[in-house]
Amino acid sequence: MPATYTAGGKTYTFQGWYKGKTKPNALTTSTTPTYNTTFDGNDDMTAMYKEEVPKASVALTRTTAETVTSGGNVTWRATITNTSQAPLTTATIKKSTAWTTGLAAPTAMIVTPAGGTAKTVPVTATTWTNGVSLGTDIPVGKSATVQFTTKATGTAGQVLRAGITTSGNYSGVSASATVRVKDNDQVIVTPTAEGFISVPTFNFGQVGVAGSTQQHSLKKAADYYGNGTRNPYLRIKKTQPNWSLTAQLSQPKSATDSLPTATRLLLGAAPVSSFSNYNQPTELKNAVGTTSAISLNANNTATRIIANQQFTGSNIYQLDFTFNNVKLEVPANQG
Repeated sequence: MPATYTAGGKTYTFQGWYKGKTKPNALTTSTTPTYNTTFDGNDDMTAMYKEEVPKASVALTRTTAETVTSGGNVTWRATITNTSQAPLTTATIKKSTAWTTGLAAPTAMIVTPAGGTAKTVPVTATTWTNGVSLGTDIPVGKSATVQFTTKATGTAGQVLRAGITTSGNYSGVSASATVRVKDNDQVIVTPTAEGFISVPTFNFGQVGVAGSTQQHSLKKAADYYGNGTRNPYLRIKKTQPNWSLTAQLSQPKSATDSLPTATRLLLGAAPVSSFSNYNQPTELKNAVGTTSAISLNANNTATRIIANQQFTGSNIYQLDFTFNNVKLEVPANQG
């Protein structure tokens, strides 16, 4: 008995067989039926096959960086996997309702069947809406990848979502992934587990020597927090509720000089926010409190910024530092 066979475009898998006119509760599963004949009308053998329903899963990943300059390109890879016992045929892919307006439609796709040769498939506005034919079958237990590139346009920090649906002789399945438009001032890199997503750079420019203690402000420049119209921030990813935050400042040094350990970095009181739906187009930033005024001495002393479990209920938090409140305090006759 064949393990599977195809008829009328459908696939059937062997379940077992039985002898006689009455089907037993348990079938014999050997693929070579043997039995003694009785010549009494019960010598018939019946083989049982089950029609397999083609099923697929799909995953969508971004193969380029998690942030993109507005107007830049983002490359995506969809992996369609056959999770059934029947081949997947007439496969198509199209944008889903999750697709964000800020992502342009691709103009072509690179389709690579498992163990096969990649081919380029053109994409039009019509096929992108109705379904791009991939022109490849996906055997049982195998996958095919579909790679395409889109242009991303949005405002700084905006999250754009690519959503696709694939279908064919199988019911449609969908997947999505996101990309964030680059921030104007800070690099955003999300750690796999816990850590800093984005940290500010405090640049006070050249600090002159004075006869008394001086507080120096952050430099003003068009390419540095928009001449002070935007604020530096610290964004953190946490995976457990019992977290706290401390900070310390080492002694400022250059190759030839240093500032004394009495130097202080003054950050003021920082509003704290949590995020919901982080890295999704529906991302929301929610105010949850404010730190005490932050003052760090340049002697590596750890200073508590956020107490253990002071803020809970989210995995992403951000401290916003008011640009004009950030000061470098330098003792007299130093610089």
